[in-house]
Amino acid sequence: MTNRELFRRFYRAARLDEQTGIVDTVLHHGIIEDAVNNGFSPNAVLSVRAAVLVARINAMLPVREPSRQSVAIQTMVFTFGRVRRNP
Repeated sequence: MTNRELFRRFYRAARLDEQTGIVDTVLHHGIIEDAVNNGFSPNAVLSVRAAVLVARINAMLPVREPSRQSVAIQTMVFTFGRVRRNP
């Protein structure tokens, strides 16, 4: 098992918990036990769980729109190319 696989398992478990509204501690303990049996340290398991928590929180946050100035600059660069002061 790699860090990525462990992350995916915890991520799926977090999504299931979110959908059902109930934390499945048996599932979480099974994932932790499997990870420890595959050589992960408790610190590594906690860091992966923290990364999953951060990923789930970021997924809940609204995506920010670019500012008007940023959109205007991108449009000008796309239309006229990059403008330099001293050619």
